[in-house]
Amino acid sequence: MSVRSRAADTRARAKAYAERVEASRQAHGSVDAAFRIFDRDSEIGGGLMAGSLAYRLFIWLLPFALVIVGGIGFAAGAADETPASAARSLGLRGVIASSVAEASRGTSRWYAIAIGIPILIWASRGLLRALVVVHRLVWGDPRHVVLKVTLL
Repeated sequence: MSVRSRAADTRARAKAYAERVEASRQAHGSVDAAFRIFDRDSEIGGGLMAGSLAYRLFIWLLPFALVIVGGIGFAAGAADETPASAARSLGLRGVIASSVAEASRGTSRWYAIAIGIPILIWASRGLLRALVVVHRLVWGDPRHVVLKVTLL
């Protein structure tokens, strides 16, 4: 079989497959909905927006972890238990529990809270702004996309 005949055969099968897909799209609402969702996602750049939100969420999680570690240290001190047992009672096991316990001892918890809270507020502001912008882009809100979000 020559290359030309194989190419022609492949084109014919692809055309038949496209016709079957189009018939399924017209016959089944779910198939049409899937195609419409895919088209809409491509139009608005859904992958780019998802990446942006994932980045903002990751940046938010870092100071949040600092605040949690500092909070575990203070909670352990208030409950008269070791930070390791407080971390284990929260469901943290093994190396993670010992790391959290070490980080939440002594003055480290003060540093974690002092650094974590302002950065958490800043990161929360950025995450909220990104969520509002993505929401407006996805739903076609005619208002200006960039806005000022203020906390307190």
